[in-house]
Amino acid sequence: MTRLSLLGLLAACLSPTAQAQPSFEPRLDLLQACVEGEAVQAPVGMAICAYEGVEEAERRIEALLREARAPALGLRPRDLSAAQSHWRQYRDLHCGQYGRRDRLPGSQAPANIELCRFHRTLLREAELRTLIYEMGPR
Repeated sequence: MTRLSLLGLLAACLSPTAQAQPSFEPRLDLLQACVEGEAVQAPVGMAICAYEGVEEAERRIEALLREARAPALGLRPRDLSAAQSHWRQYRDLHCGQYGRRDRLPGSQAPANIELCRFHRTLLREAELRTLIYEMGPR
């Protein structure tokens, strides 16, 4: 590349109209709200908060999967569906391990399971955002 074209590329990247790179970091602040929020003073409150968070994150993941199936990305829809199904099975089996440690009634285990599911789901959402960005047209 010539020096002039490199300067043009740099100017385009630095211009205020240049598209900013999206954030690929998981939204762990949503998880933190379930642990430290004022409405969650008991394990059952944490479990409910995390369950609702998983439901919302899964809706965002479904939207991301629809976006990832766009022909312009060149990803195979069947592979995306299989990968998501296997990921969900991994998440649930992995997080289910938290229930084996403490089986007493009223324990923290159900909250720990849901918090783990929420954490893993937020990580998956960030992974899909990264995949779409890296495979997408620029």
